[in-house]
Amino acid sequence: QATFEKLSSICQLMSRSQIVLNHNAVTDQVGIAKLHLYSEEYSGWNSLANRPLEQYGINIKSTGIEDVEATTIDEYCQAHNIDQIDLLKIDVEGAEYQVLLGARRMLKQKKIRCCVFEFGQTTFDMGNDPAVIEAYLWDLGYKIRNVVKGNPVFPGRANSKDARFSVHIAIPKS
Repeated sequence: QATFEKLSSICQLMSRSQIVLNHNAVTDQVGIAKLHLYSEEYSGWNSLANRPLEQYGINIKSTGIEDVEATTIDEYCQAHNIDQIDLLKIDVEGAEYQVLLGARRMLKQKKIRCCVFEFGQTTFDMGNDPAVIEAYLWDLGYKIRNVVKGNPVFPGRANSKDARFSVHIAIPKS
């Protein structure tokens, strides 16, 4: 709630009335999602994953869990008459695959022209397998590349210890 209120205040102070804010988690199911919260200083780490930060040498604990209304990309687009997404940027601290699962219809119909998403230790914290993410997108007709030219897709894909943070682009295959 506090992070959303902060975002709302920033948009209001910056006179960004064209930005539509939604206090929702975006995942693979409509309903209630449990969001693990961190102090304001680390609120960018809020995640659906219960992150084992101490295993990464980070001595920061979750401050609690908040129930948040959840939706999917497919449901949101249908409810708001959105026919196409030119750029879908996903930064959800490990739950990128869940967001992609919730966008199955839009992806299958190639209604998402470009998708940018993150990969790293948080992917594994959420229980996601990069090979499954890659196969899912491939089967729906998308190819993936690392935004850094020449770098591999999902570097350190074997496990959370080896995973290296990276950003990827998925676009429809030609």
